[in-house]
Amino acid sequence: MFISSLILFALLLFFSLAETGNRANHGNFLWQIFVVSNILFLMIMTQILEKEKYIKNKLVFILFIYGFHIISGTIYLSRLFLTGTFH
Repeated sequence: MFISSLILFALLLFFSLAETGNRANHGNFLWQIFVVSNILFLMIMTQILEKEKYIKNKLVFILFIYGFHIISGTIYLSRLFLTGTFH
């Protein structure tokens, strides 16, 4: 329940505050969404590993999910550096 309120507050902050001028595309009010999404990611992984007894090799599962997370983050960062914008 706590993570749900964090996500809601992060989204409300992002949608209610905006910058204009040169800083309009800097994403200064977007940073909290990244932090909360990482916390949510860790919470979901913890819940899956605690409740799902049918996953025989949990280490392989964790490495697969974490690898996908790293690959998608690398794609995002490369796009960020190549285009110069976060969206």
